[in-house]
Amino acid sequence: MGTQPYQISLQIHDLGVERAGRHILAGVNFSIAPGDALVLRGTNGAGKTSLLRALAGFSRVQEEEITFLHGAEPMERDDIAATHLHYLGHENGVSLKLSVMENIVSWAQLLAPENAAQAPDLLEKVGLSLMAKERVGRLSAGQKRRLALTRLLIAPRAVWLMDEPATALDREGQALLTELCQAHRARGGVIVLTAHEGFSLPDARGLQLSTGGAE
Repeated sequence: MGTQPYQISLQIHDLGVERAGRHILAGVNFSIAPGDALVLRGTNGAGKTSLLRALAGFSRVQEEEITFLHGAEPMERDDIAATHLHYLGHENGVSLKLSVMENIVSWAQLLAPENAAQAPDLLEKVGLSLMAKERVGRLSAGQKRRLALTRLLIAPRAVWLMDEPATALDREGQALLTELCQAHRARGGVIVLTAHEGFSLPDARGLQLSTGGAE
């Protein structure tokens, strides 16, 4: 799983995002090469989540504002969203009625059936092997976040977009998140995330957003 280095990069040129006729972001520029990580920071309402959603394809933007490249070749946005990108938002996207194992197996069946057999190993990796048969609704907030992280691993994709991924994680959980991110970057993966003060990634670049643009 994920043994081949990724070669996807990202270029953002004068990106603007509107919501209900109001400018949320304007004039955002940056580029990300394989193995890079970018941490978005800013006050509430500065547009961090809006930027992530735009990158994920959830918001309408101009064609030239966001460009994904495989090597030097531009990629189709629909292809990126379908097969090359993971988005982890504030919600964990887990089924509370299913067990821990049932959740990860369902993700594998949907996204990467060939990796379904890896589920037990991944649960051990994120510290949930003893909870495999537990209904997810009974887990703590931190355990649910750990489970959500396994979705990034069961179906390897080059681009990780994560909105406050450290939320609800204790110090050990944040160390696990850092380890997973650094391993992803070592394979050439790209990461863009939002984070409160107190969590970052080694050698990650930062982008400070302010209302109406970036600083």
